[in-house]
This record gives sequence, C-alpha cells and structure tokens, in this order.
Amino acid sequence: MDPILGSIILMPWKWQVEGWLKCDGTELNIRSNQALYCLLGNEFGGSGTTTFCIPKLSPIKTENGGDLDYYICIQGVFPSRS
Repeated sequence: MDPILGSIILMPWKWQVEGWLKCDGTELNIRSNQALYCLLGNEFGGSGTTTFCIPKLSPIKTENGGDLDYYICIQGVFPSRS
C-alpha cells in the first residue's frame, strides 16, 4: 500500500527515506510539488505564490539520547474525501 501524501510519521533513522522529507521547515517550490501544496497551502510559511514550507517539528528525545524525527510524505496517494 502506498503512503498517503502529506502523512507525518516518526522515524528513528538519520538517513532520508525516498519519498519522505524531514519536517524541518524546508521551503519547496509550488510548481514542483503542486499536490502537496494543495494540501498544506502556505500554512507553514513560504510566499504562497511560488513557494511553501513543510512543517517544522522538533525531534523527540529517547531515553538513550537518540532522536526520533518527524517526516512528511511527499510522494504518495492524494487523500480522498469520502
């Protein structure tokens, strides 16, 4: 099953998983990410005409000092409203 576009999950890895971006407030181009922009708009920043930002979420610290980071799905199934 493909992930749903815009879904946010926690991942324990320090490397980027294909189709996911770390929720660090990165600014994206609307033209290259139209479906995700349709879901997020400029709620998290950006110009709203050429750019928008993904959410910036702080990692969760684990007991042993590691981090769990939030990632947003940038390639997946567009969610339907049924």
